[in-house]
Amino acid sequence: MALEFKEDGPEAEALLADGQVDDPTSPLHIDQIQRFSNKNWRTIRYSDADIAAGQILEERVTAPMAP
Repeated sequence: MALEFKEDGPEAEALLADGQVDDPTSPLHIDQIQRFSNKNWRTIRYSDADIAAGQILEERVTAPMAP
């Protein structure tokens, strides 16, 4: 995470150091490494307005995994 304190509040960008999942066959296995390589960091939202503007309006529900 990179963070800068500015007059109107903090500005930050971040990404995970490794992939989102452990499964090497999943596209999410190396997605963060690819973002890092492309200098495509994720903006961290701090203000209420930024958080509201960045809300995901789609919800996905998956079936629970069997024990």
